Amino acid sequence: MAAQYKRLAVRRGKTRALMALGHTLLIIVYHVLTRKQPYHDWGAAYCDARAKQRGEQRLGRRLDGLV
Repeated sequence: MAAQYKRLAVRRGKTRALMALGHTLLIIVYHVLTRKQPYHDWGAAYCDARAKQRGEQRLGRRLDGLV
């Protein structure tokens, strides 16, 4: 959650980042209560790994477009 807050605070500001984090917490609580399963945190590195993967895919599509 801290990684999400830091990422959002840089782009959106502290207040909006707090609101987005609160929204995320509400969604997590909802899913935990409805599914009756414990919360599983993906970790701070998860977002970085996904961003890298999306970047590689985007650059691959751009490269294909040049050919």
